[in-house]
Amino acid sequence: MRVWSVAAPVEAAVACAMGERALERLRTTGDPVLVGRRVQGPAVLLGARQRCGAVVNLPDCLSQGVGVYRRATLGPAAWVSDALWWTLCLPALTTLFADARPETALNRNVRGILRGLARVGVAATYPGRTFLSVRGAPGVLLGYDLLPDGALVLDAVAGLDAPVFLPEALRAPEEAAIDRTWGRSPVPLGVDAAAVAPLLDAVADGVARSGGREMVPWVDPLPTGAAALTTADDPVPADMALRGAATVPIGRVEVWGDTKS
Repeated sequence: MRVWSVAAPVEAAVACAMGERALERLRTTGDPVLVGRRVQGPAVLLGARQRCGAVVNLPDCLSQGVGVYRRATLGPAAWVSDALWWTLCLPALTTLFADARPETALNRNVRGILRGLARVGVAATYPGRTFLSVRGAPGVLLGYDLLPDGALVLDAVAGLDAPVFLPEALRAPEEAAIDRTWGRSPVPLGVDAAAVAPLLDAVADGVARSGGREMVPWVDPLPTGAAALTTADDPVPADMALRGAATVPIGRVEVWGDTKS
């Protein structure tokens, strides 16, 4: 497994581009890839299909210097002030766990992350939601996607100085109506700066060992940062109009149609 870890803080735009670089590496070599990095905000990391304006108040974000970016995985938006972000790219759903199925993709592939957290004294569990619980409360936000070519991408984001879930002040009304933490107050990871590098190493080792793989260090120049979002309807095309929407237990569903229909 190729492992790229950066313990020195990088800007959120660069952290996003590192995830894109990991996917490129996977497609070039076919090797599993894990990227771990410390991310400096303030920034919001939207899920792959979330409409920007349904999650955050974009003008407020821009006026406060909060960058809004999009990651490659599905799931809720993450808040980044000072955080750790892992991106795991696998050539197939069953790369690390032969019994993995779409409905157990998170259950299986977070096991190595949990093992790594435990090694540095962070008590975490997977409660079957889009987060890991830390000390009994939501603490690590999860997102994943199965791509058309069969690859699996998984993100795990944990706040060091603040919870990873969106602050109330930045949430759009549509997002404010969704209980992302199932009634529990989220918490930061609870480790200090000196523990960042050992934690990145521990998680990389845990993920590799969970699938019987060896770690192969991968060092690359930091990429040019990804572009921040600037329009509230991103990623909806300009010629589409909202036809209907509903809040569901796992988030929000919107139906868009051609403006001519």
